[in-house]
Amino acid sequence: MCSGLAKEVVAAGLVASLSCDYRDLPSASFTVIVDPTNPKTVTFDASQSKAADKLRIVSYEWSFGDGNSKIRSEHEPSVTHPYSERGHYYVTLKVIDDDLGTRVVRPATRIGVWEDPVPYVVVGNFRPTASLAVSPQIAAVNQPITFDRSGSSDEDGTVEGWRLEFDDHEKRRFESDDPRVETTTFSYQTEGSHTPSLTVWDDEGEPSQRITGPQIEIKSTLECEVTIVAPREDRILRAPSVSIDVRITGDLAVTAVDFYIDRFGPYRETTPPFSHYWDLSQVENGSHLLEAFGLVMNSVGTLPCRASPGIAVTVDKGQ
Repeated sequence: MCSGLAKEVVAAGLVASLSCDYRDLPSASFTVIVDPTNPKTVTFDASQSKAADKLRIVSYEWSFGDGNSKIRSEHEPSVTHPYSERGHYYVTLKVIDDDLGTRVVRPATRIGVWEDPVPYVVVGNFRPTASLAVSPQIAAVNQPITFDRSGSSDEDGTVEGWRLEFDDHEKRRFESDDPRVETTTFSYQTEGSHTPSLTVWDDEGEPSQRITGPQIEIKSTLECEVTIVAPREDRILRAPSVSIDVRITGDLAVTAVDFYIDRFGPYRETTPPFSHYWDLSQVENGSHLLEAFGLVMNSVGTLPCRASPGIAVTVDKGQ
């Protein structure tokens, strides 16, 4: 909230943009940009500050919280200040408009000020970097999904906490101040696309940039299908061995394929592309049925893929 009726406004800023508006008062607003290669050098940008109609801002007065201050003209809304020590600093900005053609350099009798607690700028601290992994990214309604922030890091400290927004209809989120907690699970209750977002903070309490994670697709039902593509149907096999190859389609990530030969098996393959080596040295000549069934195995259990028709091949070793 703002108070006062004069043409001067005092504003305080953090990494985000802050503003203070009150009828014909000027609006004081600034953003903070910390040099990522030298976090003691900070740029303050007040270009979003505005004067009332038919007026213009003629002065920006900065107090950097370390005993230093600067005044800038209407053409210099931004200023860069080097701090000598790392720490937390309260920074204020005063903008003055040209009402009556005068420039006020000291507070008059009526001033608009921030009444909320003044936020501070963290100087000399590298901001943490957020990273979010999601598994699975395609899931069914009410299926548990794991969110992992363990890839987040802090160059000059540790990641101490995180806030995860799930982007669901209820706008639910997860937050933890325990640095040992790196994962959480969540289930979406309706179909649709969702883009979660993550913010972490370090041992100085400084937040990272808010990032968006991978897009999640929620479907009412999920399917997968495994189809034998080699050898081809009705092919005559004369080689001493053959590779049975499959094509996998659908939403789910198949983790294993069970092969059956003449209904004997399973011969399980767990490594993509899930091909199976068939030794024909002990196989009799004649027609044989080949079948392949996909499996999705996770912490919830084992889900079979939709069954596809097997194929018939003929073995003829010329014996």
